[in-house]
Amino acid sequence: GFVATLLADNQYKIEHAETGYCQVFPLHTAAAEYYADSSAGEIIFLEVDSFYEVVTNDVDGDGIAELCCTQYGWYASHADGLGDAVTVWKYNPQTAAFEIIRASFEPYEE
Repeated sequence: GFVATLLADNQYKIEHAETGYCQVFPLHTAAAEYYADSSAGEIIFLEVDSFYEVVTNDVDGDGIAELCCTQYGWYASHADGLGDAVTVWKYNPQTAAFEIIRASFEPYEE
C-alpha cells in the first residue's frame, strides 16, 4: 500500500492510500544519485519485504492490543535501504478480518 513519488530538490513523498498517510523526506546521497536522471512527479521504485517485526501494542487505548508490523523498504537493490514501512493492524469482529488503521514510514539516515 505504500507508494513513493520523487519531488524536486532531492526529496521524495511516501503515501499510503488506505490510511491517508503522506509524508515528505529528503533523499540521502546514494538514493539522490540513483534517481538523478528521474523527474519530479515520477513514481519511484520502492519495494518492501515481508514483515521482519510484529509486536503487540494497544495503540488506540481501547484495551485490546493491535499488531504493529515493520517492513524493510528499499530501492535499486535489496542492499539499498530507504527506510521502514510501519503498519498497525486491528481486528474487526464485524468483518472477521484485520484492517490497517495506521501507517508510517521511518527513513534511514545515510
